[in-house]
Amino acid sequence: MPGIETIVDANSLPLGSLVNPLNDLSVLSNGGAPGSNNYDGLRSLSGLGYGTAVISSGGTSTSTTIVLASAVGLVPGSPIRLSGGGGSEVVYATLAYVAGSTTVPLQSAIVTGTRLNAEWPMFASSGPGVNAVLPFGAEASAQMIVDPTGGANSQAVYRVRRAIFETTVLSSSARTTTQTVTLTNINADFLHILLNVTNVAAAPSITLTINAIDPTSGVAYPLLVGVAVTAAGMNAYRVGPGLLAAANAIANDMVPKSLQIVVTANNSNSCTYSVGAVLGGV
Repeated sequence: MPGIETIVDANSLPLGSLVNPLNDLSVLSNGGAPGSNNYDGLRSLSGLGYGTAVISSGGTSTSTTIVLASAVGLVPGSPIRLSGGGGSEVVYATLAYVAGSTTVPLQSAIVTGTRLNAEWPMFASSGPGVNAVLPFGAEASAQMIVDPTGGANSQAVYRVRRAIFETTVLSSSARTTTQTVTLTNINADFLHILLNVTNVAAAPSITLTINAIDPTSGVAYPLLVGVAVTAAGMNAYRVGPGLLAAANAIANDMVPKSLQIVVTANNSNSCTYSVGAVLGGV
């Protein structure tokens, strides 16, 4: 559940089974846990690195204990990747292992080969910038809201933290009156429409309108109607809740799901322009 912080004993779980803190569940054990183990899941990937050492002894098949040249950052229950001697395999330190000790008892015996090197995940203050990241306990993830009902009036997945989205509505070209097809807004709250006029040799006069679409009838209704544009240059139109409204330029309104952009040639003269869109949310 969002907002819940749980303090767990790092001795009780192998690293790979700790709850992903990106899922609104904070995991923290920073020196105060039994065994003085350090694991700070709140920093997630930003604090993830790995340790490595040469195996001094015990790297042969059937061995249940290995001795490392060093064991900085190694904690009880941690996965350890063994390599060298033909291939690699993964073993786990026992929960009885003493953090930092170079003698490491294993939960199961080494299966094959004579292993020469060991690697394990650990906290690193500079995170992946120090070295690569081992796959143990790490995953690419993002917060999502999923609509299980789906259907024509629903996008199945919504990002909780919405990124800025930019798109070309109409590429630059000479036009008179132009109306776009219905445009779909997934979940943005704020909309910028950018009308860039580049050629007015034919003495045009154009007006841009941002329409919303009635979901029942399909009829368009205006969110914002700009003023007539007769000169070359950039013209910005904004729609969003809480904005300070300004006639013909800024609308204090929500951005609906279905939109339409209309550029009307008031005197039927051709004009060269493009229309871009920027959508975002908080």
